[in-house]
Amino acid sequence: MRVNLSMVGLYLAIIGSSMFYTLFVMWGVTEVIELEGGAYWVVAGVVFLFIAACGLRFYVPKLRDLW
Repeated sequence: MRVNLSMVGLYLAIIGSSMFYTLFVMWGVTEVIELEGGAYWVVAGVVFLFIAACGLRFYVPKLRDLW
């Protein structure tokens, strides 16, 4: 199996942008619900995984032709 290294950069870009969007979502969540300690990190992890999965599922196929 051959690894296309140019696609690795695309996946890293999607994961990095997912981290960025997670910050804004978590800011909104903490304004509505008071989260502290471990609960905050669990919710942040779930939000990140959801955004990253959606990004990898929907954006990567569209960006392959442009990358």
